[in-house]
Formats: sequence, C-alpha cells, structure tokens
Amino acid sequence: MGSVVRMFSQFLIGIVLARLLGPEAFGTVAIGWVMIGIGSIVAELGLNAAVIQRETLAKQDIRFAFTAQVLFGAALTGVGYFSASSIALFFHHADATPVIRAMSFLFLLQSFGQTAGALLRRTLNFKAYQGIGIVSYLTGYLLVGIPCAYSGLGAWSLVAAHLVQSMTFSLAAMW
Repeated sequence: MGSVVRMFSQFLIGIVLARLLGPEAFGTVAIGWVMIGIGSIVAELGLNAAVIQRETLAKQDIRFAFTAQVLFGAALTGVGYFSASSIALFFHHADATPVIRAMSFLFLLQSFGQTAGALLRRTLNFKAYQGIGIVSYLTGYLLVGIPCAYSGLGAWSLVAAHLVQSMTFSLAAMW
C-alpha cells in the first residue's frame, strides 16, 4: 500500500511540477540527479546490507556503520561540490553548477538516515519505513517544491524539495 501511495503521489505532484516549471528546470536538475544516482550506489558502502543481515548486531556495529556512512557522505558532498563545474561542463550546461553544488549536500543529508533506515528494515518495521518515505516525500515536494515552483524559483524548487525530503527522511528515521 505504501508503494501505491508513493507512486500515486509522485505521479500527481510530478504533473503539477512539470506544468509549473517546464522542461528546462527538470533538465538542469537531472544533471544533479545523475551525479546523486551514481554517488548513492557508492555512498552506502554495503553497510546497510550488513546492518540488515548480520546475525547479531552490537551497538558498536551500529555506531561504526553510522559514522562510516556520515563520513563518506561528507566526503562525497565535498567531491560533488568541488567537481560541480566540471560535471556541468561535461553536460554542456555551465549554469547547472550552482544546482549541482547544492544537490551535493544530499549525500550528507541522506547519510544520517541510512543506518536508521536499515535498522527499521532489519526489524521488519516496513510500515514505519514506508510511512517515513511517504511523509518525507510529501513534505519535500508538496509543502516545499510546489510552493517554490509557484513562486517562480525554477530548478531551485526541485533542489529545495529534494533537500527537504532527504533531511525529513533522515530525521524521522533517526527518531
């Protein structure tokens, strides 16, 4: 049910944002999403799977996974931030540099919630995990993204929405 609600929300909110922003804003942010997608594969370091699958899990294991993910998230944020102009030039879209720099902070924001999310899945608390995902998406995109797009912030509407979504997910998962 959580997946259905999320897909339906993403579909409707996506339509509204597409009508408000147009293709240029999505194209600019898509460059950042490519970077985030590639980096996210690396960022997790396999630690989520280790937290979920380890037969016995001690507090120091959780602390290690959390610390490693936050440190690696910070490192990827730095790499994304300082390589943003090169990434933008690679895609022949130099004006995407500030957007990519802002989106690089997603690595750090997401890293705070990764271990907590893995612990929710480990304990088979999928209801809470799905609920956090839905609430964080709606908070980011419905409460932040759409009003920002309506105010004429363009691509920054999507950036703000994604940053708020990630921060909300991490805070709620840790709570």
